Amino acid sequence: MSWRVASTNIHFLSVLDSLPVPQTDISPGDVTRLAKKMNTNKPTGPDGVSAFLLKICAEKRTPALVSVFQRSADSHTVSSLWKTAIITPLPKKTVPKENNDYTPVALTSDVG
Repeated sequence: MSWRVASTNIHFLSVLDSLPVPQTDISPGDVTRLAKKMNTNKPTGPDGVSAFLLKICAEKRTPALVSVFQRSADSHTVSSLWKTAIITPLPKKTVPKENNDYTPVALTSDVG
């Protein structure tokens, strides 16, 4: 990881840590509905949990997910893993020759 990526991650983590999570009640129906609508064509994020797995197990895993999300909302904290991203360079051109020929894409957690 380059020092620029590391310093950018540290900056965004400090900004995200200062944002409060509003008080809310997590609805099991909403969790199930959103899990079933997940895009399964994207790669897995840093937590290793695929959208495909969440989608096919939506109804069975809803109580556990609701518990995790409600605890996060009640404590006004967000898991550091949910704030982590894998930055992947994708080529803008067919044959990239320099760094400017790439665009960064952030892979984030499907759970958070």
